Amino acid sequence: NETMLSKVRAGNSGYDIVVPSDYTVKIMIEEGLLEKTEPNAMPNGKNLDPRFVDVYWDKGRHYTTPWQFGTTTFSVNTDKFKGDIDTLAILFNPPDE
Repeated sequence: NETMLSKVRAGNSGYDIVVPSDYTVKIMIEEGLLEKTEPNAMPNGKNLDPRFVDVYWDKGRHYTTPWQFGTTTFSVNTDKFKGDIDTLAILFNPPDE
C-alpha cells in the first residue's frame, strides 16, 4: 500500500488499476488521487449486494468496486503431521516433509 501510494502521489506511477486496502482507499479519495466512477457504470454493477455498496471507506462506491471476497483455508493431514495444529506456527514454520 505505502509504495503504491507514494508512486501515485508522485505522478506517472505507471499504474492503470490499483488494488489498495480499505484504509489506503480512504486516503486516496481524500487526496483526490482516484477517478470518480459509479457502480452502475459497469454492466453488472446493478447486481452488487447492497452490503458491499455503502462501505465505510467509499460511501456509495463512487471510487471503488468490489473485486474479490472470500476466505482462505488450509488443512493438515494429521496422519502425516503429529504436531500441534492449533497454532499458526505450522503455517509460518512448516515441518519438513
